[in-house]
Amino acid sequence: MRDLDRLDRQILYELDVNSRKSDAAIAKNLKVTESEVSSRIKDMVDSGVIFAFSPIINVYKFGYSPYRISLTFKNLSKEQQEDVFESLNAMDEVGWLVSCKGRWDLSVVVWAKDTYEFQEFLNNFLHKHGKFVEKKKVAVVHRLYLYSRTCLLGDEEALKAKKREVVSEGKPIDLSDEDRSLISALGINARMDSQALSRVLGETPESIDSRIKSLREKEVIHGFRIRPNYSLLGIKYHKVYLHLSEHSRAKRKKLMDYARKNPYIVYIDEAFGGWDVELEFQVNKDETFFKQLAELRDKFDDLIRDQEVVTFKQEYKFKFDPPRPD
Repeated sequence: MRDLDRLDRQILYELDVNSRKSDAAIAKNLKVTESEVSSRIKDMVDSGVIFAFSPIINVYKFGYSPYRISLTFKNLSKEQQEDVFESLNAMDEVGWLVSCKGRWDLSVVVWAKDTYEFQEFLNNFLHKHGKFVEKKKVAVVHRLYLYSRTCLLGDEEALKAKKREVVSEGKPIDLSDEDRSLISALGINARMDSQALSRVLGETPESIDSRIKSLREKEVIHGFRIRPNYSLLGIKYHKVYLHLSEHSRAKRKKLMDYARKNPYIVYIDEAFGGWDVELEFQVNKDETFFKQLAELRDKFDDLIRDQEVVTFKQEYKFKFDPPRPD
């Protein structure tokens, strides 16, 4: 794969902000030709820099909540580890699966409608693999802040980029089979235009456009972005768990405002059973992350009681939408 230049990175960022934006619109914004944009996107897809174009789904609107399980293993051979990963990867309830470096070896997000459904999943998993589990921690994510990946522009350029914020939360709504089919088709390739989607779904392009607009207005779909290949792009993915020394609303708001403006933070989790604040950073250089971590501690030394840092090593599964109801 050739080295990515500044224009490649600008195109990647445009697609991460809105992966349904046309080649022509991207070209106009970046002041280059449409054919140049088309050629570069194709090259980045063919080389694996871009894994997929996916919708940003609000799982809460489907009646699901994300339950995160963090695990540390013991006496686990490489073959047994692969068996655990393959077992989790095959489960429809698992939305995200990643190996970690730090206190935890594995982080997995499970979609469940209620605590009973989640407990049944956890019991089944522990029945099969519990002998290898040394530690586990469960948290229920009740609100998720998501931001565009400004690091795609490079760590220096990220400082000048305008961040997009999406907040996932809310109560479930009724979704038709047609809505779920449209969401599934967008999950295959969110850049499919309305003409292509109409051929897949047997609807008119006008109907497709209308339903996408409706799903966005209802905040079932927040937008569309890329799924990048972190390894090929050299992106480092770190998570910082924070315990706070006090729960002053004013001080917490100050911390949240700082995090929401930080150009390298891509997710903020608010969770029951987890830490007080959870921040996920994506950077191109570890030095950038360590500098941000030091700045965070310096600014909020009186508020942060302690912290825990985990590095996400390899993403094994990313599933954009929860299971269909029985």
